[in-house]
Amino acid sequence: NAKALAKVFRARMLAALSAAALALPKRAPSQWVAHCKAVGHGDKALLYLGRYLYRGVIREADILACRNGQVTFRYREGSSGA
Repeated sequence: NAKALAKVFRARMLAALSAAALALPKRAPSQWVAHCKAVGHGDKALLYLGRYLYRGVIREADILACRNGQVTFRYREGSSGA
């Protein structure tokens, strides 16, 4: 259900902003819209979703090595426990 997803996403986003001592602008809408759509499975789904990503999950500067099919990267432990 897209309405339920929008409510949960908004609540989690606001909690994360609050934890980081940030806030949305006062004029931001109180209701959010979420669009849910099945995109398939496997490689085709990844290709479809990849077009909509702004940037990767891991910054290129955090990739330390990529050899023989193994990737070594640096990360920072989050305080959320997730």
